[in-house]
Parts: sequence; structure tokens; C-alpha cells
Amino acid sequence: MAVRRLSPILVDMHTRRPVDVLADRTAPTFAVWLRGHPGGEGCLPGPCRVLP
Repeated sequence: MAVRRLSPILVDMHTRRPVDVLADRTAPTFAVWLRGHPGGEGCLPGPCRVLP
């Protein structure tokens, strides 16, 4: 049986278009992505809480 792995998809909330796909769901991976994209913000699913 194949194991499926879900990867986070980053979406531009203004255009509703996909921006990137991360390799995993860890905070360090997201932090590296944020450092490479100044002005980027994070939002958790559900009631949106913006991450710095």
C-alpha cells in the first residue's frame, strides 16, 4: 500500500492562487520560506490567526 503524504500549499489570499508547496509541515521549513519571501505572512486554517 502506498503512503500518501500531505504537503502544505501556500496560497496568496488576495489572488487565491497557489504560491508554493512546502516539503513538510514543520515550523523550521516555514521559517526558511518566510525568510526568503519578505512581506509573507502565515495564517492557520479555521478562524484565521496571522503569524508574524
